[in-house]
Amino acid sequence: MSRGLWSAITAPILSALLAAGCAGTGVVRRAALQLQVQVSEYQKVVDDKIQSQTTFYHDQIARIEQSRQAALEEAIESFHRSSASEIATKLSIAPRETARLAVVTDHLIATTDAEYQLYQQLYAAEEAANAQTEASISKLQRQKDLLETVKTNLDQLSTAPKRRAQALLSISEDIFNQIQGGK
Repeated sequence: MSRGLWSAITAPILSALLAAGCAGTGVVRRAALQLQVQVSEYQKVVDDKIQSQTTFYHDQIARIEQSRQAALEEAIESFHRSSASEIATKLSIAPRETARLAVVTDHLIATTDAEYQLYQQLYAAEEAANAQTEASISKLQRQKDLLETVKTNLDQLSTAPKRRAQALLSISEDIFNQIQGGK
């Protein structure tokens, strides 16, 4: 439902309310029922979008996880090879100095620290992607919640007296405009 459609529906309702006075209550009720159908259709579209986005994002997360796991294994294996070749080179060049326990221990500690940093870097990228995914789904869920509020207001509008109808119509329009603006 576009903003133009919203205006096309609400403009006649507002003018009927202002021009008809108490006699316009029936018009307001009918218009509210019509608008409620439109909002329900839009809510279905939002629900479908939430479902498709959730499915898409979960598929993406699974692909990212598989890719990350493969990249992690490759990066760690490459790191181990380079670390082992570094110590092997040092042992072949200076076996007496390199073979000391303190040197080997320092090398193992440095290697372990570097491996841990590598893990942190690879996991940080995954966490950022997952956070972005969850933010997108949350935004769609907020739109759905706002639509529920609009539907509730329209339910009340279809059965409420004139003053309440005017207030609820105004509130529903504001909420709907928020939804449209939040896309």
